[in-house]
Amino acid sequence: ITFVLDVSGSMAGEKLGQAKKALNFCVNNLNKNDRFEIVKFSTLAEQLFTKRVDANETNIKTAQDFIKNLKAIGGTNIDEAFEMALKEERTPGRPHIVIFITDGKPTIGETEQNKLIGNIKGYNAKNTRIFTFGIGNDINTKLLDKITEITRAYRSYISPAEDIEVKISD
Repeated sequence: ITFVLDVSGSMAGEKLGQAKKALNFCVNNLNKNDRFEIVKFSTLAEQLFTKRVDANETNIKTAQDFIKNLKAIGGTNIDEAFEMALKEERTPGRPHIVIFITDGKPTIGETEQNKLIGNIKGYNAKNTRIFTFGIGNDINTKLLDKITEITRAYRSYISPAEDIEVKISD
């Protein structure tokens, strides 16, 4: 599983709080045989590890500390985030999915929706499913709907007042 988290300025406040809560829930519920990576993005994308790692106690603790210290600042470079999240080869015999948590408003890199979707298709040569979670009341639903449509996945929208753990666990 690759978790891709928007930490741009538009995610400041409750939205980032919801996103961090969701990501912590996911990381804390990984199985011992799972492998994971976290990609945070704002103006630039950055990986926690350099590749998906085992969900052992040490790596989960590292992820928890990373999540705790996330701050919202900068633009929204969705294009670079997907390029980074989808670059690692799949391990033979293992599925790979992406969990994308954002308000879905690209402002840096490719911002035109159709070109961005084309880029994501290009990065996603192995047909990885991308599950999207839109947080807030001003979500770019068209973009998130299209991403899940082309990857045969599922999307969910979460208002700031909703219990995000319920939505994520579904």
